[in-house]
Amino acid sequence: MNRESNLLATNSASEGGETPGPAQSDKDSAPVTLMAASRLVLSLFPGAGLLDRGFHLAGWCVVRGPDTLLGQDIREFHAGPGHFAGVIGGPPCQDFSRARRRPPSGYGLKMIQEFARVVTEADPDWWLMENVPGVPDVHVAGYLTQRFNTFACHFGLRQRRNRAFQFGSKNGLPLVLERSSESHFGKLAKAVLARDGRRNFADLCELQGLPRSFDLPGLSRSAKYRAVGNGVPVPVAFSIAAAIRDRRVTDQRLCACHCGRPVTGRQISATPACRKRLERVRTLEKARSLRTIGLSDAEQDATDLGRPGCEAGEPDTILPGVAGTQGTGLVASQRSYGALQLLTGHSTPAHSTGKLTEVV
Repeated sequence: MNRESNLLATNSASEGGETPGPAQSDKDSAPVTLMAASRLVLSLFPGAGLLDRGFHLAGWCVVRGPDTLLGQDIREFHAGPGHFAGVIGGPPCQDFSRARRRPPSGYGLKMIQEFARVVTEADPDWWLMENVPGVPDVHVAGYLTQRFNTFACHFGLRQRRNRAFQFGSKNGLPLVLERSSESHFGKLAKAVLARDGRRNFADLCELQGLPRSFDLPGLSRSAKYRAVGNGVPVPVAFSIAAAIRDRRVTDQRLCACHCGRPVTGRQISATPACRKRLERVRTLEKARSLRTIGLSDAEQDATDLGRPGCEAGEPDTILPGVAGTQGTGLVASQRSYGALQLLTGHSTPAHSTGKLTEVV
């Protein structure tokens, strides 16, 4: 794993040409530096590196950040601005998973906060966060956010693994994701999980888009299963990385649910699932508007600042900002963990409402 990690971190020291020597002028080296920086990506919570591998295959140069597998802590990590085009990562998902058997610990929200802190420090052009479908919406000031789900079977794999992605960009250009049909697979295998004792390790790797010979030397059997099972299927990672690489201004219309699927003619949604998602959004918006009727001016102001009223007996939890990030904080419901707002800076940009966002 160490050799592959080093390759990802040092891949193609200059993708825009040879690294300039001491004799070259600053003028000559500037285009190379800009070209390299435009393809440099910082990976947080890298784990087994499946998300990194997909970006590497799409032509990005991936630098691995702090890794819990190596005993490193993201809370001790800081990234300087101007070095990375993007920041990617999948914070721990246990608090938001439907499979959890214990109440949320709060650790998941703290790690999302750390992810947002590093994004704020690094100031990249875009960021990508991966997690389970139940993760709250994340908004970092200065970025327009697109949320979408992917199923592994729509990207050439024989399993129906569902993952949620949130993509934030400064220019607001959306990702266009082409998906294939799952019908040609026949019967799909059960989705890969972090604790997967049903199949051998080679089969697990194959279902995640890795070579059957893939290994993580030095880790226990359960740690290997957990590291690969928690990862993003490589073909999914590659497709998203390619979509980020190829973003451009286009007249192509996309599905209203922000899934990235193109639509034609009078279509508003691309699939029946997209229509259901839009219906849920409308239902939530209607319920939210009904809840705000009758609020006092002070209560309405609090709602507009991102603290909507909770159900009786369910107060908001305010997680304090992280040192070094002005005004960064989380607001979340203690019981549902169904909404989250990351506010960075003293003001909220025009494209971000500053309100908590319901997950649909």
